[in-house]
Amino acid sequence: MKKIYLVILVLGFAIFSCDQDRANHDIYWVVSNAICIHWTDFGKKNFDTKAIRIVLRSSNPKVFESKKFYLNTFINEKGCFILGNAQKVKKNKNNYFLFLYLRSEDLYDLFPKGMSKNNDDCYQIELANMIGQGQVVMVDESKEFNISKSRDYIFYVGPQ
Repeated sequence: MKKIYLVILVLGFAIFSCDQDRANHDIYWVVSNAICIHWTDFGKKNFDTKAIRIVLRSSNPKVFESKKFYLNTFINEKGCFILGNAQKVKKNKNNYFLFLYLRSEDLYDLFPKGMSKNNDDCYQIELANMIGQGQVVMVDESKEFNISKSRDYIFYVGPQ
């Protein structure tokens, strides 16, 4: 009888641990925005242009603390880009939102000036492909978690 109680206790603890792990990483990718890469000298000097914007949602704001976020994509050989963090978590009802971005300057080498499909400096289609086939990864104490897109995921091409 003691063995049965011990097995039930161990199974209960294992299930609780899995649920806690899931609760601690309850985070979803809800919005993406692909914008142009701005090449003008004026733009480079005066704007911190965000070529890609990504918004994550969680019901637990602690999920966003002290984490690093990456965009993994197979669009090129580099494949992995660290995402900048807007450092401001916004609350709306029971949800918290973290705003991440990939700056134009991080992509200048990847997308040369004037070489887009439209022969201009707007790489919306290429950036949309990066987002569309990419994944957001959260690194937490040497563990990596792929962040799923939520059911109500929204994608914009161009300014929002």
